[in-house]
Amino acid sequence: MQNSLVAVPTSRVGRYTDLLFTGRTSQSKPLSTDWSDVERFIENAGGEVKSGFTRWMTRNSEKRPDFAKWYGVYRGFRHETLFTIKPDEIMAHVRRLASMSGEHALGTLKGKEQTSLIKNVTPTAPIMLSFHTVLELYRRPFLWTEFWNFHLENEDYFLRHALDAIGISARAKDVDFEGSLHLRTIRYRLGMGFYTGWKEAYVLSVLRHIHGLDVRYHFFLDLEWKADLYAGDLLVEIFLNNETMKSVETANGRLTSEMTGRKTPCSDRNPGKKVLVVAKDAENRFGSCWLHNRPEIDWMASRLKAYGCPSVVGFSKPIH
Repeated sequence: MQNSLVAVPTSRVGRYTDLLFTGRTSQSKPLSTDWSDVERFIENAGGEVKSGFTRWMTRNSEKRPDFAKWYGVYRGFRHETLFTIKPDEIMAHVRRLASMSGEHALGTLKGKEQTSLIKNVTPTAPIMLSFHTVLELYRRPFLWTEFWNFHLENEDYFLRHALDAIGISARAKDVDFEGSLHLRTIRYRLGMGFYTGWKEAYVLSVLRHIHGLDVRYHFFLDLEWKADLYAGDLLVEIFLNNETMKSVETANGRLTSEMTGRKTPCSDRNPGKKVLVVAKDAENRFGSCWLHNRPEIDWMASRLKAYGCPSVVGFSKPIH
């Protein structure tokens, strides 16, 4: 299938590209997502995605002793609060995080010292599952310390797996996570997940509450099918360019569809679907959560509308 490419002026919204694959959009659904949405996605996706899910089930059943437990959690989880939080709430929350003592999520780790230490630590429970679990527990924007304390109290989500990987058997509550480079890396990994959760939530919130686009999220589609947002057969993949993980390149001043890095592109996992790829150069910041600005998200909205993204039922454009 031939991919189409649209170059966007870098002076306006930064480095972006979008890849268009054939597919259809769906009608609006209630403002929640659960395992039935995952099943519907797989059923409608075609043979390659179905066989991919079968391989995922087989691989995890054979290699992960705790898979049955977590698969039950996967199937029972429902996203609700995510769809109710307004953009202004998230913006105010991120500013609050930046101003409060103790809410620096990345700890003391700087530079690239964290890149190779626990990048291959992949617990059965993805960090986005714990992020959205905490969001449903509090039903409001939550602090880094609240997220961290959840992991200390529920170490089987991530910390137990990470500590075992570096040979530490002590309870997470009893560990000094500033005590070594490996331990600082564990905190950094969770902190990056915390910030990523708010960045993605803000994009979804603006698209839904400002532009009236019926985009959704489910952590499992993010985990396994690399879809940061979806609307029926239309998928959105959002990432920062990173040569190790995932990156797009330019040629003669134009963006290309080539991706490099060890992470699988969303389009490879979802043949036959429309995929809007949003790739941005990393912000030169450390220790704070930055959000996509409104011109960037407005651009995403224009592309989604052009690709036939459905609207939120009963949406009325906000009056400013």
